[in-house]
Amino acid sequence: MVKKVSVKKDEKGDKSLPKDQFDPLLVESSQAATVVLMLESAEEEILLRSMEALYKFVQKCDDNKKLLWDLRSVPLLLKLLQSDNKNIHRNACMVLGLMSHLREVQLYLKNTEEAIPTLIRLLSADEEAVVHEHATLCLSNIAKHFIGICQIRENNGIEALIRCLSSPDQDIKNYSIETISLMMDDYQSRTAVGQLHGLPAILELLKSEYPVIQHKALISLLRITEEVDNRTALRDLGAMAQLVEFIGTSTYREFHVLAVRILSNCFEDVETIRAIKENGVLSRLVSIVTDASPPPPPPSKQEEKKAKKEKAPPAGKKAKGEKNPSVVAPSAAAPSEPAPVLPTLPEVKERVSWAIWRCAKNAEIRKLLQASEIEKMLILFLTHFDPKVQIAASQALRVMAENLLSRECTGKYGGILPLVKMITGPDDEVKVAALTVLNILTVENDFNCFEVSKSGGTKPLLCLLLTSCGDCTVSNVLGILINMAKEDELRHEILANNLISGLVNPLSSENPDVQAKAALAISTFVLKPSDRRRLIEVNGILPLVLILDSSNDEVRRNCTKAITVLARDSPTTEEICRLGGLDVLRNLQISGITTNIYTEEAIAKLLEHNLSAKYALVGKLCPSDVITDGFYDVGKMQPGNRFLPLVEYDLEPINGGRPIFVVYAPCGKEEKEEILTENVDGCLEKVYDSGPQNVNPCQEDNSCATEADLFPCRVLHRPPQYELTIDCCLLQYIDEIQIILKPYEFCFLQERVVILAKFVAEKMGGPIEKGKLLDFSWELPISELKYQLKSNIIPIGSVMCGIHYHRALLFKVIGDRINIPSSLVRGECNLAWNEVYIEEKPMHYPRHPTKIHIVDLVYEPGRLMSYDSPAAAAYVTP
Repeated sequence: MVKKVSVKKDEKGDKSLPKDQFDPLLVESSQAATVVLMLESAEEEILLRSMEALYKFVQKCDDNKKLLWDLRSVPLLLKLLQSDNKNIHRNACMVLGLMSHLREVQLYLKNTEEAIPTLIRLLSADEEAVVHEHATLCLSNIAKHFIGICQIRENNGIEALIRCLSSPDQDIKNYSIETISLMMDDYQSRTAVGQLHGLPAILELLKSEYPVIQHKALISLLRITEEVDNRTALRDLGAMAQLVEFIGTSTYREFHVLAVRILSNCFEDVETIRAIKENGVLSRLVSIVTDASPPPPPPSKQEEKKAKKEKAPPAGKKAKGEKNPSVVAPSAAAPSEPAPVLPTLPEVKERVSWAIWRCAKNAEIRKLLQASEIEKMLILFLTHFDPKVQIAASQALRVMAENLLSRECTGKYGGILPLVKMITGPDDEVKVAALTVLNILTVENDFNCFEVSKSGGTKPLLCLLLTSCGDCTVSNVLGILINMAKEDELRHEILANNLISGLVNPLSSENPDVQAKAALAISTFVLKPSDRRRLIEVNGILPLVLILDSSNDEVRRNCTKAITVLARDSPTTEEICRLGGLDVLRNLQISGITTNIYTEEAIAKLLEHNLSAKYALVGKLCPSDVITDGFYDVGKMQPGNRFLPLVEYDLEPINGGRPIFVVYAPCGKEEKEEILTENVDGCLEKVYDSGPQNVNPCQEDNSCATEADLFPCRVLHRPPQYELTIDCCLLQYIDEIQIILKPYEFCFLQERVVILAKFVAEKMGGPIEKGKLLDFSWELPISELKYQLKSNIIPIGSVMCGIHYHRALLFKVIGDRINIPSSLVRGECNLAWNEVYIEEKPMHYPRHPTKIHIVDLVYEPGRLMSYDSPAAAAYVTP
């Protein structure tokens, strides 16, 4: 119900009124619509009383505001707001101020051209405080819309609002700072506040006794400090010290986080960090957030000027008004007792850590923070009970650790131990944060690596690797272990805790970063034969080969590097080839796009220790390539064909194609603890009597646990093996030639080559006349031999009739056994030959360079042809 609106009758009666003037009329109304109609009256008294009634009406509830809006009262009030009569526009402003909480009113005022300029004019100094209060209230509601913010700024509203911040009326301050805080979403408004010197007034509001005003002032500063110029101005005003003292005041605890966020914005400037480091503000901040007894606050600029003015006069003179020191009260000189230190909120410690993390990304700021020993504060936060504080401190340390000196100081200040404790805790996010820091702290830092070991971090790290953890965790663990592996002592400790078994699952991960780290770990740790053998036992080669052709450059590079390191012995090399590693590398080499610096070296290493594959793919064995038992010749590999292990060739049915020639003539002088067995790729491997196996660091006693128990997801198996039959004929040939060459032991190499060439030719059917090669029957005896052995695999010693490639292979095999080095070269159309390096003159002459000679094993056995001679060219040409 609207309050009754009345106009009183003159007590003297109607006699004084002219005849043409209407007698005063007393009107009573309980309907809002009637009162709204009165807003169109031309009489001041009616307007004032009507607006007073409406003011009380809208104060009651929001429904009343909506009712007045529906009655179209706002346009009438806006018209009255522009009145030159102060009483009228005051009352209109009061009603509009309350109604501006309604969204419809806000939109109307925003879209009405004269509304905002009129409200800003009402903020002039000659207006009443109540007008200022409700005008700023209107503006604060209009500023909730971005277009309203722009209109206020364009009509110079910021300057008027800044003046209102100095008003003694707290409501005016409240609505003014609220409007400013909302306008700070606009970058032009943020710039304008600084240019109009509004920062001191906003800073002054931090001292207000009303929390709501302090909160809005802090929100304004938070947005204002996003601009560089404003941060510079605040630094010049000494705002950093004021904010730090604000944080150190326990009565403002609820706003400490906001204050730290403002500091975080300011800390992005190098000059700010340098200034607070020099004037002690940074030290005071650290003392406050670490709950230590803070040092006294640094003097402000005004205090410094005052101190300079009050300096003592020269000796023998007294300053005017100076008192006798003897009469000074003792209490004035006595130091006051320090106030008890209240612990800062965990959120404050967290925000300070994130502030360090943010600003320390700048290299110059990192140096300044490191010089202030900020690492000590962050290390202390690592021991805090709140996981969020630990995570924030860890991230800050991670960024600080990009500075080498900071990395060293973190270790020397005892930062490794709390990080190790964090990775053993229950919180996964804390673990990841700690691992991320340890990963960078151990880079090129031996001290920190040993500290991880001394703190008992090796077993927890490997336990995380062996259990199902997230990709980020596994990646960081692998990075730490790789960093530690640069020290032999630490590498052996890690390997002793079953590292190799833990590398299989990361290799099978779908995360490229984890794959790359796992492959790099293999090239870092798997250096000894026993380690490579262990990797084969846990089926670690297969996942490595599967990601060898990854689309990720780093994964491919690290995998090819791992293959290069692993290809150090025949068993490992043959396992890689069996699983298709060589084929993948060849495809990478052919493509040219996906190749890298390790591709060529990896292929060379694989072929160096797998001569069967090398001869099939390259077609040449050098003198340094010594053929051993288990070698087999499958002929020239055609493009697109895979080089298979011998056991797979054995499974093929007997065919009329070229047989596979195998070498197996053990001398019976193996070492005691070695057993020669042929594995799935057809070559020999040494199986040693293994010692005690590595233990799982996640279990205290694994004596009764099997490999399947420890790793149920991994299927362990040994590939099928091809049982090689001893080549008795080859053994007999070796014994015979050794007896024949016994008298020539100290003769020139040339003489022994000739003797061996004639011996090989004799065992393979004797010399063949030139032009009669096609008449030489060699295919039928070999076919009969295949069917006799029921296999496509034939021992080379059992071939009694052979041509070029049979004789060349036998010459190379026997020569390697009796120390007559030679090359084995494959040609076209079943051609092959041997090349030997022989000096042209006897040994008692001055030494001469060796020259390549081709050995005739077919037409004139024992004839040595110079490599560039016509006879040699005719011998190697089909």
